[in-house]
Amino acid sequence: MKKIICIIIILALTLPFLLSRKGISRTDIEPLQESKQDLDIVWNESEYKGTIKPYSAKLDLSNLSNTLVMQEMNIIDKYMLSKNQFLIKKPEIVYEQPFNIYEDNMKKGIPNFITTDSILHAYNLMCDYVIRTMERERLIDELKLLTEGMFGKSIEIYYGTKDANVKKAALSNIAYFGIAMRLLELNLPGGIPLEASRIIDNDVKKIKARWPNGASEIFPYELDYGIYITDGHYSREAEFKNYFLTMMWYGSTPIIFDTYDSDSDTFIKNDEQIAMAVIMTSAILGDEKLRTLWEDIYKVSTVYFDKSEDMTIYDLSDVIKSVYGKNIDFDKVWNDKLFKKVYELSRQKVGLNKGKTLPDKINDINDETIKYTQFRLMGQIYALDKDIFDKVSVTGLPQGLYLPAVYGSDRAYEILRGNINDYKNDEENEDIIDKLRIVLNADSQEEPIKYSLKNSLFWVLKGSINSVQQGYPGFMLNDGWNVKKHITYLGGVADSKHSSYISLKQNKGQAVGQLPLSDTDISDAVIPGYVEPEIDIYSRLEYMAKYIKAVFSVNEFKVPEVYRAVDSFISLTSFLKTISEKELLGKPLTKDEETRLKNYGRELRNLTICMIEESGSVKYWESIPETERNMAAVSDAYIHENQVLHAAIGSPDYLFVVIPYNEELYLARGSTYSYYEFIEPQSKKLQDDVWQDWVEDNMEPQQQQWIRNIRQN
Repeated sequence: MKKIICIIIILALTLPFLLSRKGISRTDIEPLQESKQDLDIVWNESEYKGTIKPYSAKLDLSNLSNTLVMQEMNIIDKYMLSKNQFLIKKPEIVYEQPFNIYEDNMKKGIPNFITTDSILHAYNLMCDYVIRTMERERLIDELKLLTEGMFGKSIEIYYGTKDANVKKAALSNIAYFGIAMRLLELNLPGGIPLEASRIIDNDVKKIKARWPNGASEIFPYELDYGIYITDGHYSREAEFKNYFLTMMWYGSTPIIFDTYDSDSDTFIKNDEQIAMAVIMTSAILGDEKLRTLWEDIYKVSTVYFDKSEDMTIYDLSDVIKSVYGKNIDFDKVWNDKLFKKVYELSRQKVGLNKGKTLPDKINDINDETIKYTQFRLMGQIYALDKDIFDKVSVTGLPQGLYLPAVYGSDRAYEILRGNINDYKNDEENEDIIDKLRIVLNADSQEEPIKYSLKNSLFWVLKGSINSVQQGYPGFMLNDGWNVKKHITYLGGVADSKHSSYISLKQNKGQAVGQLPLSDTDISDAVIPGYVEPEIDIYSRLEYMAKYIKAVFSVNEFKVPEVYRAVDSFISLTSFLKTISEKELLGKPLTKDEETRLKNYGRELRNLTICMIEESGSVKYWESIPETERNMAAVSDAYIHENQVLHAAIGSPDYLFVVIPYNEELYLARGSTYSYYEFIEPQSKKLQDDVWQDWVEDNMEPQQQQWIRNIRQN
């Protein structure tokens, strides 16, 4: 009796839905073709030679003209300064941002040394600002509309078709998009097939619990649910978190068209997975709104995540048109003869882009994995550093120095080889590193748009990791500076991985911390300052900013604040490039250029504030929550057997350098990254607030020996 009552209740709940549900069994598709966006920008690599005459501070530093700058240095500091012509020193003050050091220079009359570190940090802030603006302004809403639309379409196809096999594939699509609905926190309508509801519930639970591996009834393979981790701005607000998790779902769950039989060394097509992809793609191609939504999300998001290495709707639309025509009868999709054609045409696309994309180039090294025929709805969230670590960490957790080493840094390679406790010096590892170096340095004129925005810093830093020649300033001509470059490299990468997110919060009471400089504050430094002459870095940063602006414009984003921020960054990088050229050629600066050098702290502060997510009319740095305005950040660089390699940046360090000016030598001060690597159990993975407490309380872990050799506490 109870069973009958339950059936009656279920029918009462679902029958109105079933009766009102409009089913569909046919659609007319409009295939999509991927077109290359014309951004009208060109990258040209240039070489610069310096003409600076050799100089050196004396052992007792008596030939420096502004010795007051050294009044807080101890005898070891002075020795290191005379030895290397530069000194990295941990400040007694915990500075929040690089601009704080430059503002302090202005107040104390200390000449500015403008570092690549300070502008790289600004670049990382800008990238994240642009990305979250694109997401907030358009992509988040578009993803919701696409997901809702495809969830509804999948239900309509399920109820509109009669073929049992097609209905089963449609049910899998209901579950696939239903999981995305739940990740976006969208309400699911009533009347969903019970089996689909069960699959949705099971997979969402596994995602939220971050299961390391588990079976999903949608796919014929296990999923790694542990990858659904958010950080940076994706961990700050629910809408960003939901967006990221959904894009992760769409990009990390390929629909695989075949299985591999090792006994016969053959691939066997998987009809249900093929049906899923054909039905899903046809539903999108048959609806102009859904077609437009998918294409816009894919085109824009792949600029900063990455394109799919596998088939996308662009690829599959040609296959479907060729096999089924433009009029799709869903009840006739399941046909063994047609499936064979779909599979054969799709199989031809496997490896079609082999060697063309950066992920594919790297994965092709010593890659013995089986090449399945796969379809993905969205691009993959590709982390270049983790891909490199996967290749080189054959013995466990890697070291950050592997990154510059595979990009051609001989000094990084030497340090790794000298670390006999951490570096496995065997033929297999050596062979992999050598192959990576060939792949990543094959073309110095490599087109930068091969790098997604998330990985663009590797391209920016590509040309500056080896030593410079005579004609550059004295502090750059020793091995210590060559080592220092790797602090900048790894600090910049760690900074970019964190995706710093600064959010203005109003009504927080009185401001805390240092007050900003007023517009009337003028530096009384005896000389205007000096720019670290890394012209290649400034050129690449300028190019990337122009690229970002072009992408923003061609995709019709209309946010004036972003254009102003990017234009300010372009102006600054162009200025730093110009000053560097003049320094290397011994040309005098104009009065305006000298003034701008002295005011670098104010300009850097204003540039940072330009990138604040505005929630009110007043932009006041000190009203931002302390955790948000502090550049100190930590992220997981690699995970192996429940151990996490953390890569972190602390508060900025001082960087003192001996510089020439009008036939005299002076001491200038700037900001540089403080970089840390350490291992913790996965159960004790650090978050920013804990790490910032460590930094504030001077409890940071010991830095690696190669850093301690040139840094003074």
